[in-house]
Amino acid sequence: MISGDLSANGGVTRAGRQVAICGAGGHARVVADVLSSQTPAVDIAGFLDDRPELHGTEILGRPVLGSPGSWMAKNSAEKADLIVGIGNNRDRERIAADIARTDFRLATAIHRSAQIGSDVSIGPGSVVMPNAVLNAGAVLGAHVIVNTSASVDHDCVIEDFCHISPGVNLAGGVTVGRGTHIGIGASVVPGVRIGEWATVGAGATVTKDVAPNTTVVGTRAVPVRLRRAAQ
Repeated sequence: MISGDLSANGGVTRAGRQVAICGAGGHARVVADVLSSQTPAVDIAGFLDDRPELHGTEILGRPVLGSPGSWMAKNSAEKADLIVGIGNNRDRERIAADIARTDFRLATAIHRSAQIGSDVSIGPGSVVMPNAVLNAGAVLGAHVIVNTSASVDHDCVIEDFCHISPGVNLAGGVTVGRGTHIGIGASVVPGVRIGEWATVGAGATVTKDVAPNTTVVGTRAVPVRLRRAAQ
């Protein structure tokens, strides 16, 4: 079931448009499957990747068209929309910045099995994987990944470039700061704020706010190191 507010991007993807996927790794293949699951299925133009050895090959029956930069320089924004199919948050941010300097629009990929509340807001370039749940009032920024079977409860705010891994459970009113990665199977109790570019380890239980650029692990999750903010 797909519903919710997709007005930031004009819909899951524009009718009759092709979508080119930036990236050609495992995450990009999953994004392709998500796009193909939509009704009607999205026409995938191909994959874009910086690795020359992949150029001219095929992935899931679709061509690797070249590097993102060179392809965008040679093609019109009327040809296709783009989506970044890269799991690493920093790399996704970097490529998104390159796209933002062009006229290309972003697609949003939502698997047909995802359950989306009627007043959920999903930003452009975001990906919602199979069996994910986004409950009432949840807000996703741009280029967010909500991975397989993750649960985002009511009134959560997930800022740009976050990755919510498979099986994560966010209770109501959680805020996840920009660029944060929450590891597989982690749980976050109601009302917690996780600062930007933090990392929550796999299986952790977060019961208190997490400072920016901090990694927390365990049950209860406790800080193990403070990471210097990116310059």
